[in-house]
Amino acid sequence: MKKKIITFLVTTISVITLIGCTSSEYKQYVDLGEYKNLKLTTTGLTDEKISDEDVKNQIRDNITLYSPDLLKETNEKITEESCVSLDGTAQYEGSDASTFSLSNKMISELKDINGLADVVIGKSVNDKINTTLNLDSGKLTVNLTITSVVEDPLKLLTDDWVVKYAASEDIKTTKDYKKYIKEQLESQIKESNKTNKLSVIEDKIKETSKIKKYPENAIKKEVEIAKAQYEAMGKLYNLDIKTNIMTTNNLSSDEDYEKFIKSIATEEVDRNLIYNRIAEKEKLVPSDEDYTKKLSEYKSEHKDSYDSIDVIGEDTAKQYILNDIVDDWLYEHNTVSEKNK
Repeated sequence: MKKKIITFLVTTISVITLIGCTSSEYKQYVDLGEYKNLKLTTTGLTDEKISDEDVKNQIRDNITLYSPDLLKETNEKITEESCVSLDGTAQYEGSDASTFSLSNKMISELKDINGLADVVIGKSVNDKINTTLNLDSGKLTVNLTITSVVEDPLKLLTDDWVVKYAASEDIKTTKDYKKYIKEQLESQIKESNKTNKLSVIEDKIKETSKIKKYPENAIKKEVEIAKAQYEAMGKLYNLDIKTNIMTTNNLSSDEDYEKFIKSIATEEVDRNLIYNRIAEKEKLVPSDEDYTKKLSEYKSEHKDSYDSIDVIGEDTAKQYILNDIVDDWLYEHNTVSEKNK
């Protein structure tokens, strides 16, 4: 399972370049624990059944995203179907206040921020709201003004809109578009559930396996790859990645930062040693011909990204490819179900 950085909290996608070892090489590094025919439980799996309302909300989001100029403002009170814009300040306890601006957000999107949608529904344009939201990250005091309210974007859904804004020339009617959106949402939920299940499986494998030793310079190489990716990400998004990592992880010095990167690198080395050992035992390692084909696909898919071959190198890309193969195998040979409440 290739790990991608989508926030600057604790994660990294870097992997160690271990492909070059011989077919029995990893036995000296890993005592492999339980890894197949596991029956595990977890919480937080999403119901894979998509409702008509789920489809409608996603279409509303798409309309506000792709055709904001078509939205019509209204003085009506905000409802579950409204699209709103907000300006204000937000402040965590013990921190300075920061300004924010949200433009053309559906109420369904505001529900991602615990409690925000509830205080907005029923209000009107120019109303001011002062409230405290209880988030997982702490109490957040919010002072905001509703700067605009627009009519339900779903009213704009017509065959003409679909032809102009849909993602495919094969989608020509609202019926086609609703079917396409439903399939897209189903695919996203299945992928999310797969990721969650693989995380549980991986944790169990790590818990029952033992790393006996590391290949020479393995962690050092992993740290170098991580830093190369952070540098590429900083250039790509015009961000100071190091400062973001230090801030979000409460790191106060360069020494703390180096220790943090090394700890992540060590975890990734552990993971890749285990995955390579599984690949050996289950004969999952691709042939040279298959690697060549998959590397070509990888190069095309990740061009100009912070995990491109130019940044991470070909051997690391091959490790990504192998990890994906092992992930698919683990997903097929283990069971993770929702824990009974």
